[in-house]
Amino acid sequence: MAKRTKPGSSISAKPSAAKIKRASRDLQLKLKRIGKIASGAVGIIGARNRRAAQLGIVLEIARRHKDEPAWAAAIRKAYKAQGIRKRQGAGSWMRLVKLCIPGPAATNFRNAKLIAYASRNGWSGDELERRLIRYKGLPGLGRKYGWKKLVPKSPGDGVGR
Repeated sequence: MAKRTKPGSSISAKPSAAKIKRASRDLQLKLKRIGKIASGAVGIIGARNRRAAQLGIVLEIARRHKDEPAWAAAIRKAYKAQGIRKRQGAGSWMRLVKLCIPGPAATNFRNAKLIAYASRNGWSGDELERRLIRYKGLPGLGRKYGWKKLVPKSPGDGVGR
């Protein structure tokens, strides 16, 4: 773990090139796993369950990004390689979700809000996945926790449908 100057501050230690290379390799493996889940090659049945598994991995990546300087550097490198720039009005979660799960902007926005909420509340990737499956996707989870902005207006517009 890197030392922090005070709780909630940004990462202060500069990682070595070897650690960044290892983190980049691990990040690529996780991104590849997300791609396999999306294509259905992993054996997870149902689109909703696949999206829940993907978001669980994204949350794991987000946690490592926040806690480990090498992962933060590896993710910055991946943003540059993919051409994902900071956009005005879009949070840092949106960039991470775009990197991990390319797709329509509205879905990415809802996924980014979900990842931010889960991270704030200390959920693990597995816990997020279980909750998404239990409450039948983002619309059900949104109703459970009162996220009016995240619950889609039409019934067919939810995460994993």
